[in-house]
Amino acid sequence: MTMLSAQETPTTGNVVLIYILFLLAGLLAGGAWTVFRNHSKFLGVALGGCAVMAAAAGVMWAIDFYN
Repeated sequence: MTMLSAQETPTTGNVVLIYILFLLAGLLAGGAWTVFRNHSKFLGVALGGCAVMAAAAGVMWAIDFYN
């Protein structure tokens, strides 16, 4: 009989965090596009970079969660 530690058991909080990261990535991408179109190139690129990082974190967390 094997026992699972607290870190190995999937929780609802992990799934919610994955959804929140993808939601944040979408909001940041939309904000980046809007700011970029309003001629603020630096802020648009910065928000776009944050969107990419949030999406990448969501993907990596999801891969770790479902493995």
